[in-house]
Amino acid sequence: MEFMGKKLEDLVVTLPYADGTTVDCGVYSYFEVNNKKYFALLPLKGEKELDFSASYMLYEVQEDEEHNPIVLYIENDYEYAVAAQYFSKQLPKKTIYERFKLSTAEKDRIDADISRITIVNEVSPAKVNVAEGEN
Repeated sequence: MEFMGKKLEDLVVTLPYADGTTVDCGVYSYFEVNNKKYFALLPLKGEKELDFSASYMLYEVQEDEEHNPIVLYIENDYEYAVAAQYFSKQLPKKTIYERFKLSTAEKDRIDADISRITIVNEVSPAKVNVAEGEN
């Protein structure tokens, strides 16, 4: 995946902390919600390996005149919640891709298979005359 012609795996974002320290992060995901662009970042282990044991960090991303990414802290709680909800819906497929190290052709095949799935109904106490369970 790319952001403005740059491969995500080649991007390193250095985040400053209030105490003056910094952390280098890699871009795990790039996505758009409500006409805004976001990066999901993970700290790096070594030069380019993402640390999947750490928590994801979401940041808005814009670009400067040279088309380089500018990472911005999301100050609005509602905006952050919307971005986080969208990102969490993406996560399972991306996790599968990462875990099984699928090729582009394999990813495309999975995406094609998923696009053919049609959910026609749901099973819930509201739809079926069955009492709701405890869990």
